[in-house]
Amino acid sequence: MSFTGREELVNHIDYFEKYSKKFLTNIEDTCRCSGVFLDNDAIEVYEELYNMLLTKDFDTQKAKEIIKHKDFNKATFFEFLIVAQIDFNKYLMQKNLDFKYGAYLSFAIERYAGIFCNIHYNKTQTPSSINVFSANSNSGFFIHENFIDTFKKIEQIGEKLEFLNLFDGVPVRTFGDIIKIEDNQVTVKLDLMQILSMKEEGNAYIIANQYLQKNIKANIVATDFVKCEVTLNSFETQPFMHALKRKYPRVHPNEFTKIALKHEDGRVVNGKLFDISEGGIGVVSNEDIGFKNGDILSSQIVLHMPSTNESVELKLNFKLVVLIVYQNAFRYCLEILPNQADASKIQEFATLREQETLRELKDKLSLYKRD
Repeated sequence: MSFTGREELVNHIDYFEKYSKKFLTNIEDTCRCSGVFLDNDAIEVYEELYNMLLTKDFDTQKAKEIIKHKDFNKATFFEFLIVAQIDFNKYLMQKNLDFKYGAYLSFAIERYAGIFCNIHYNKTQTPSSINVFSANSNSGFFIHENFIDTFKKIEQIGEKLEFLNLFDGVPVRTFGDIIKIEDNQVTVKLDLMQILSMKEEGNAYIIANQYLQKNIKANIVATDFVKCEVTLNSFETQPFMHALKRKYPRVHPNEFTKIALKHEDGRVVNGKLFDISEGGIGVVSNEDIGFKNGDILSSQIVLHMPSTNESVELKLNFKLVVLIVYQNAFRYCLEILPNQADASKIQEFATLREQETLRELKDKLSLYKRD
């Protein structure tokens, strides 16, 4: 199964070969930020699929076998195919080339969508009849429609939207009903606890369902605490919603806590405790001295237990999972190594702090209800 314009597009094969490095780097960086570290086999899966994009006689069965790799993410793959399309259009503009080549690339991507996403593909299309993605009425989400059209369909069938926000690191997850859609704004009736969590984070996050293929981030236009309503706009896809991937809630410490991370070779990074969970901690620092993912680090932490204010000193070993840039600083994401006596104290602190945070949220809730 070929696609319109394939032969012409192959004339630009040098461009696509050079672009493959950027394509793979984008995917690796995005996965790393979500805590997924791609091994060589996973990278080869993405690379092979990218290299097959312009193939004339596409081996569908081989491709479907390839994508069974545990770390292959279809949404991420298609997200960066679209980025590749945008970059190619910029290249055409810079080189003053015919934009029909951009249409041909969209046909190649559409062919992939037909194979991997059960989206109808019309291989007889010409550049003058571009409709990059289309779907039948039974497929739920319509890729060529905007978010508002999809929300209207959800409202018509009486489906609820599921929201997820974090309040000081503790997840708050409830359902809401669409009660009004006007222009590009959607008004939803929600639990007041969810609205307060949205206000805390500054945005609303909608979880993907059978009608929404990706999680969605939205801007908060207005809130009505009396009616328990929130109006949203500026919808955009959120490929990775980290709160959904967390095994344990991450709570913020109840006070400023200094911490030093020591490598077995003697190097030390100084920072502050950012968050805590049963499985690990996050540390923010201005220092990056070359620690690598997988390095074993040790630390002594002094915590004051919620409720009792008991002071406890913990000696723990961690594995560095990932180091990311965070608000002009460095954030060290660390996993607690198993079989350590003091690990139970971290777990106890995280549980008590989560309970304390929920009480704080409920206290805020009672103030709004009283008003």
